[in-house]
Amino acid sequence: MPDASEHSEFIRQQIVAGDRLRTLGERDSAIREYARAVEAAELQYGSDHLVTLEAAERISDTFTELRRPRDALMMLAWMAPAAGRTFGAHSLQATRIESARRAAVAHRRRRVWTAIALGALCCGIAVIIWEYVL
Repeated sequence: MPDASEHSEFIRQQIVAGDRLRTLGERDSAIREYARAVEAAELQYGSDHLVTLEAAERISDTFTELRRPRDALMMLAWMAPAAGRTFGAHSLQATRIESARRAAVAHRRRRVWTAIALGALCCGIAVIIWEYVL
């Protein structure tokens, strides 16, 4: 059975492998490596540990790069309270994660409002066509 240092080395290697894949543009594979690191770090250290949060933040950043704000938001929603517990609510790390979470929420809201506005515009055009053309 591996000892704690071997387990820590495995987690570090998973994060490094994810970083390399991400650099090469293999973002989906990088997410899988980071997810393995998160899973192993949660088992070894718990969900509030620095290593767990570091790997989770890399997953969130990769989702953002892939323009998958919903997935990034899910990671950030989990990370924000954990970072507050780990580093303190007003620490730099917790503030940065909370800011990223708020930006993802704002992006999602803009998309919703844009869809509503476009829908209203299409309805307005349909009414104009109905009234004046037909």
